[in-house]
Amino acid sequence: MNIRKTRFSRATVALLASLSLAVAACTSKEDGQAAQGHQAETTLAHIKQNKAMTVGVKADTPPYGFLPQGSTEPEGFDIDIVHELARRMDVKLNMVEVTSANRIANLTTGKVDFLVSSLVHTRKRDEVIDYSITYFADSQKILVPEGSAIREIEDLAGKRVAVGQGSIQEQIIKAVQPQAKVLSMAKWSDTLQSIQANQVDAIFSAAGVLDGLRKSATSAGMKVAMVGRDGLAPIPYAIGVRQGDADLRDALNRLLMDMVDDGTYEKIFKKWWGEVYDQPYQVEVWPE
Repeated sequence: MNIRKTRFSRATVALLASLSLAVAACTSKEDGQAAQGHQAETTLAHIKQNKAMTVGVKADTPPYGFLPQGSTEPEGFDIDIVHELARRMDVKLNMVEVTSANRIANLTTGKVDFLVSSLVHTRKRDEVIDYSITYFADSQKILVPEGSAIREIEDLAGKRVAVGQGSIQEQIIKAVQPQAKVLSMAKWSDTLQSIQANQVDAIFSAAGVLDGLRKSATSAGMKVAMVGRDGLAPIPYAIGVRQGDADLRDALNRLLMDMVDDGTYEKIFKKWWGEVYDQPYQVEVWPE
């Protein structure tokens, strides 16, 4: 009886072992197929298959992306860039409004395919997402009420300074002027309202953003001035893609370089930056 049990147990073990190997082989094969399928369904493949792309853009940051008075469709430098990308990819463009604070989350959670949203390429962000080549670089300035004694970064010591929440300026101002009283605001339009209400003494941001705010202020009857020397190095702007989306990043890089080659980029640049910069930004273009 004991012998039979022993023989039966060994047979059972052998059977279970063979079944386990078979199951493992099937599972491994299925997992491999699933992994291959997941890898094949990249963001670029998804865009091509659906003939549509969903892009995170700004709607409160002139001249990158903003809503003109009485309009429901955003306009701006980034908006023209993304429309051109969609045209060249021959896909429908769906734009999703993002802010400086939520754009990275919108990208990493898959709510958008990529970001064209005045996104600065930083080392810290590069640990979380990937970037295209730099398509623009902008210097840092200060916007103040007309007649203010503030002229340089040094003058912001002890002053109330508005910055965009989640923007790179949050970190820059703390590094270059740690004595400033920094107030982070959800939208750039909020910073302009704050300076009008005398809640802040200055706004610190990229020159292009401040020039857009200055124009909005002028239209509203506010008197403001953009000040500050060009001592701070220009910061790079790029398209943000999910980590590992190398094929999408490469495709966007090629399209950006094609836009430079055929003169489209220069036309878009002059349209939005002609009053700020004499020459278009020199986008990196690789040789054939």
